[in-house]
Amino acid sequence: MRPKCSKSIGYEVVTVYNGEKAIEAVDSDPDIALILMDIDLGKGIDGTKAAEKILERHDIPVVFLSSHTEPEIVERTEGITSYGYIVKNSGETVILASMRMAFRLYDAHIKYKTQKERYEQLFTNISSGVSVYQATENGDDFIFVDFNKTAEKS
Repeated sequence: MRPKCSKSIGYEVVTVYNGEKAIEAVDSDPDIALILMDIDLGKGIDGTKAAEKILERHDIPVVFLSSHTEPEIVERTEGITSYGYIVKNSGETVILASMRMAFRLYDAHIKYKTQKERYEQLFTNISSGVSVYQATENGDDFIFVDFNKTAEKS
């Protein structure tokens, strides 16, 4: 199905009707920025499996949209993504608010990931020896938590 655009909410929506097609859509369209994934997708793989396969290849926020409220189903999605779970028929306001929250969480994740990578590169490649240590409980001694290669050579 060709993408549909909803001007009233400002998002272009790509709709597919099974897990395999969802994977294909994300693989073929680098502009997809967020996935609203149903759990029940008819024949083939379900939404949780499709989301897992997508996330193996793409760093993209996934929000589950489902009529399931059983704890075991909701818990299954928690191990896949941390961007949200919306119960169907919650209404457009809830869906849009959840999408905005998912975008904010994803942006925070990317910022943290970038800062962490920058810190790790700096820590690893700096020409000075750098050690990170932690005081013991009694405060009389310390243990090394981490050190870079230059510190290791010293």
